[in-house]
Amino acid sequence: NNLMPYAKQWYQRRVRGSGVKTEILLGIWDEPRHIEYLKETGKLIDPSKKRAYIDLHYFMGDICDETGLPRQVTVRMKCGHQDNNVQALTMFMEEPKMCVYKFTTESVLFCKVLEDINEYGVPQASIDNIIESI
Repeated sequence: NNLMPYAKQWYQRRVRGSGVKTEILLGIWDEPRHIEYLKETGKLIDPSKKRAYIDLHYFMGDICDETGLPRQVTVRMKCGHQDNNVQALTMFMEEPKMCVYKFTTESVLFCKVLEDINEYGVPQASIDNIIESI
């Protein structure tokens, strides 16, 4: 029962003024592709060092009309300030390049997650173990 990824797929959902709902697939979790990307970019992680955040890379989203390429999203999980409420969660999304997204979420809950990651930044702890440690 691995914790990560929290989501196998990331979507952007919109409701237009007319009430029309659209759903765009931003990316799909594929651990081998995530690992390949880290190796290609030289971004391997030293799991023995304390981390403030990890980045999980999702690929193969819907084709972007503007670029003709599949969308992709990086999900950044940050360790929140220890004095924050355990239930507090901060989230924001940005689009640094056309159809390439970065979703950042911060919580004290992620501090425990970051204590047990592999060299690819993938958390190894089970959900149950993390909940029990809070």
